[in-house]
Amino acid sequence: MYAESDFQHVVSVKNLDSLQYIWLTAIGAVFFHALYSILKCRLAPKICSRLSKSSDSGAAPLSLVAEVSEKLVSIIYAIMCSVGSMVILWQARNDLLRGQSPILVPFTYFIMWYFVYDIYAMYDFYCLRMSPQGSFLEKAATFCRANAAIVTHHVVILVIGVPLCLMYMWRKDMGDFIIGCFMVHDMANPFLHTTLILKLLNQTSTKVFQMCAVMTVCSFAVFRLMTYPFMIAVYTYQYNVSTLQAFSTMRVHCHAFFWSALALQVHWFYGIIRVYLKHLNKKVE
Repeated sequence: MYAESDFQHVVSVKNLDSLQYIWLTAIGAVFFHALYSILKCRLAPKICSRLSKSSDSGAAPLSLVAEVSEKLVSIIYAIMCSVGSMVILWQARNDLLRGQSPILVPFTYFIMWYFVYDIYAMYDFYCLRMSPQGSFLEKAATFCRANAAIVTHHVVILVIGVPLCLMYMWRKDMGDFIIGCFMVHDMANPFLHTTLILKLLNQTSTKVFQMCAVMTVCSFAVFRLMTYPFMIAVYTYQYNVSTLQAFSTMRVHCHAFFWSALALQVHWFYGIIRVYLKHLNKKVE
């Protein structure tokens, strides 16, 4: 039997851990919002004024500065997530299903606020660009309708993805390696957001844009589409089973998640290819 002092010590340790995680989330919130504000006030105006061809005046529009700042923060987040995913995969490399990564939970607590911040940042430059009328709720509703796909993506990550990372009991202490594989998706995002920034600044005719466009397509194919056969290949190697056996032993909810996630990546990849082909056709014409 535990003594009362031992029980109180365990409770205090749990409370301390919870407090530390709350602090990590708070630090992440301050970090992303502060980074956005600093970039919007300092770096982004200089980039927009130097590269933008949309205005004859020296000062770039505030909406353009805000949107470029949001994408610069997204690049920094993607780099952080890419490094974190590599560490998680390395720590959990010995077992795809049961491998453990000590940094997964604290890292998730730190970066989870990015999705809340990003919705705020998109709303910020949306209001600066469109100047919607009405109350806050009316403006928010108009913004959500105009950006339904990305807002839904962020909400799903917060409602499903984050709890999946944090609740070890829910996934029975399994899946750190698989979560790391999904975090690898962000390795394609620095090139994607750089391409979007160059497009915003009307730099689509430059060699830098063309190089980033090619790197976006290649990195998307490698770090997003190829992640799924990579996970199956690792499973078949570690458990010495065939590909057919690997799929046959997967549970129904795993199949649903695997194929729906892959279908979503294929849909986005097709969209990226279509946009870049349209740009090439315009350039040829």
